[in-house]
Amino acid sequence: MSDDWRQSVAARLLDDKVAEGQISFAPNGATALEIAFGQARSEVSYVLEFARAHGVPATGNVIGDDVALKLGDSTLRFKIDRLVSKIRVSFTGRDDDTLSWDDARKSLARGTEPVEMQAYVREAIDTAVGGLRTSVPPKKARASTVRDLPAAGGDTATPRDSGNEKDKQ
Repeated sequence: MSDDWRQSVAARLLDDKVAEGQISFAPNGATALEIAFGQARSEVSYVLEFARAHGVPATGNVIGDDVALKLGDSTLRFKIDRLVSKIRVSFTGRDDDTLSWDDARKSLARGTEPVEMQAYVREAIDTAVGGLRTSVPPKKARASTVRDLPAAGGDTATPRDSGNEKDKQ
């Protein structure tokens, strides 16, 4: 995405403000927090969908102002609080973090330390994935598959034919 494309979208969304010259792509606290929260939502969504597709037991939420991921015993949560312009981050086994916009540095920060949100989120998810591997034995790390669920008539669903004679027995 280029700035030209973003400027075009902004102009179409906020046409009354374009005429007044109020649109800027300079770093802005409220916008930066929304983008950072969107990055957290995107990474958590990816992990949830990937885990679901591969039968890994994961739950979470990516709707609204509270994004959460639970893998094994680890829970990771990002909650945006627009009234105080902060993102609160809680993670099992760690102190909670508060991310906010640092006007002086024109960057997202944790206290006085600048934060690159995508790296921050991915590091937290990596820790949760590591926790899953140590908290769930390998044989139990997979969720039930369709073949383990009862069929509509109450019978056990028939396994898909893989062409392997062992599967037919």
